[in-house]
Amino acid sequence: MSDLALLWKRFFAYLIDLVPVVLGIGLVFGFTQDMFEYWGDSSSAGQAEFIPARNAVRDGSFLAYILMATLMEASPMGGTVGKLVLGIRSVDVGGERLTIWRSFARNLAKIVSVIPLGAGFAWAFIDKRDRGWHDLIAGTHVVRRGSSAPPGDGAVR
Repeated sequence: MSDLALLWKRFFAYLIDLVPVVLGIGLVFGFTQDMFEYWGDSSSAGQAEFIPARNAVRDGSFLAYILMATLMEASPMGGTVGKLVLGIRSVDVGGERLTIWRSFARNLAKIVSVIPLGAGFAWAFIDKRDRGWHDLIAGTHVVRRGSSAPPGDGAVR
């Protein structure tokens, strides 16, 4: 059996992490009230008031997720709550725990993976080591928890 984390586990770990972050940031910015007002007012004025609130939640959630994932992946846990729940963790190409800078690079590089219609995430389906562009950029793997080394020779290709 491969030490690589299954791609579906990576996806669901991301959802487990993202949903509470977005809901929490939405509450902080009062987004739920804006959302219900928007649904009740389809005028252009109602939409104009909704868009800044939506953008604040999007941007705040992005920053909160990057900070949370960076700190948790560099911690002894080796991953976020979602990764912990699903039994996977992030490691460098040598199978070691991520440094704070490698973890930050990995999570910030997710911008590169998502912008071209998620192509950098889809790349994991054709990469023989199931790495997305953010993993390739940062020199990381996502492996099953308990695995001590990444698959293959650990070389970044």
